[in-house]
Amino acid sequence: MGSRQRSHRQRPRPHPRRHPGRLRQGARLSLAEALTREHPWLTFCDADAPGDWLSLTLDPIPWQQALVAQHARWYPGVDAPQVAAAFVLQYLLQIPAHTLAYAAGLADAPPEPEARAHGWAAQLRFTLGPNHVPDRVRLPRLSPTGGPGSGLARAEREYRAIAEPVAAAYPAIAKLGSATRGGLVTDMWRQAVARGRAVERESCCFLYVMPGCHECAGCPRLKR
Repeated sequence: MGSRQRSHRQRPRPHPRRHPGRLRQGARLSLAEALTREHPWLTFCDADAPGDWLSLTLDPIPWQQALVAQHARWYPGVDAPQVAAAFVLQYLLQIPAHTLAYAAGLADAPPEPEARAHGWAAQLRFTLGPNHVPDRVRLPRLSPTGGPGSGLARAEREYRAIAEPVAAAYPAIAKLGSATRGGLVTDMWRQAVARGRAVERESCCFLYVMPGCHECAGCPRLKR
């Protein structure tokens, strides 16, 4: 290749999630774009994004049953509905927890001009990807009560306002006591704030009952 051709080669553009704090000159991100850049697996969408969106107050029984069937394929002969019950509740709680925790930590996202919406997290919608795990989150039109960069304390109050009722009313195919439900609310918030780092948990997800698996890091069973 000649020098003239080499001089016109463009460098490959970096993947946005590898450099979450680096913006193009003059770029202005929406809240959905900024969250997607920051989050390791969720894609955030604006309010008008098409899709078969699910609510945080959906009937979770079919979702749990689908996870039980998947576990039966992965671990033949194992019957552990408590794992599916705990995992689906975790997935539900992760949606508001991660959305609000990551939004509170943003400094570069522009504040939305509309009035702040109380109960914003209750309006979040999501879709399920492979293996019945949420993969996309649709944001409401109004921005969260605190707005980007507002601080975690206010974001946690907004999170708990929706997460605690969701956990308390959650229909499970196996017994989940009030301590487990309340612990999951706290644990999902701690994990969202920690952004991948292990945290001490108050609840158990029962993964240890599956063949070849053991307690998660921070599991309360390890303290006994």
